[in-house]
Amino acid sequence: MRISTENHKNPESPSVWRRAIIFGSNALVECASALWLVGRTLSPTILAVAVILLIAYVRHPTMGDIDKKLQHVNSLEDIIMLEQAKRTSSTGNTDLLLIGDSSCLMGIDPKQLSRQLDGIRVDSLCSIAWIGPVGYATMLRHYLEKHEAPTDLVIVLHLAQFNRKIEWDRQTEYIAHAFDKAYRLSKVTEALDYLEHALFDLVNFTSLKGRYKIYYGSAEQLRVAVQYDGSLIDPNTGLEPTLALHARQVNNTKTPCYLSSHALNQPFIDALKELAQAIALVGITKSHLLLSPIPDNAYCGNTNHDHEIAAQTIAAHLDLSPGQVLTTPVVLPNDLFSRSTHLNRWGKEQFTTLLANRLDGVLHKPGATNPQSTRVAK
Repeated sequence: MRISTENHKNPESPSVWRRAIIFGSNALVECASALWLVGRTLSPTILAVAVILLIAYVRHPTMGDIDKKLQHVNSLEDIIMLEQAKRTSSTGNTDLLLIGDSSCLMGIDPKQLSRQLDGIRVDSLCSIAWIGPVGYATMLRHYLEKHEAPTDLVIVLHLAQFNRKIEWDRQTEYIAHAFDKAYRLSKVTEALDYLEHALFDLVNFTSLKGRYKIYYGSAEQLRVAVQYDGSLIDPNTGLEPTLALHARQVNNTKTPCYLSSHALNQPFIDALKELAQAIALVGITKSHLLLSPIPDNAYCGNTNHDHEIAAQTIAAHLDLSPGQVLTTPVVLPNDLFSRSTHLNRWGKEQFTTLLANRLDGVLHKPGATNPQSTRVAK
């Protein structure tokens, strides 16, 4: 006789609901364990993000677009502008001050220049082309608010900015806000800035790209490099020591030219007016103009002539005499360039020596009085 199993239960077997509860409990325990392990692994990142958001909320409860951008300064250009804005206040008095674009920032070594000019104090506030002459004027004025006028001033410009774009004016606005931020810094806020930047690097929010990220490592290290002497190295090419020994001779027959022309457009000329006013605060007779060199593979037959005409035109708009234009080589070997506008490590070294030789005998003696110089009222 077949025994029916319907409604017959094994007293030792758990019910369906009990088995489901046990299974679910085990699953929850395993999920909780997994989340705990993930949380323990990611806790530094989570904490870093939380601290960043807290600092941002406490220090900037309401922020405009530019203020938000300043709060997250990690791109190459932004770091350069903000750190140089800070240095207008933090650096000391100097005998020779450099202002201008990134061809100066990455093409002239202030420390080397100081050594080759008998140890005079040399400092650089060079930044980027986008802020233009108005931005350089702003930086110079802020420097003069905190320091005595330098004994000599050198304005360094590259032809790449002669065809100024209207959209670059946004960067001029940015640098003004950067000064507002830099001048609000106290010891406490400087510490918060450092913490914030370090945390951004920890969670890899830095936007340094390519060779810059490899060479400098992090945005914070790039800041340290700018703070040191207001100078950087363009690491895209030219780090090999052999290039210092085997740089080619200048080849003036290469074509075609790929750089922009030496022609000055109206927005650039208009911007020179404000720079001329700032230069006058230092002293017209103590100021000098220098146009950066270009690589020999960008050489055209009329490059030297165009370079001279552009220099004299700019000098006239800055109220400088033709004799205040520093004549250095217009063209240098392409092997000395990291890109069309930036010298590489070895090019920077060689061009700094060329500039030191040109300045020797031109500069005024440190400490000499300048009847035209003044100090901007705070």
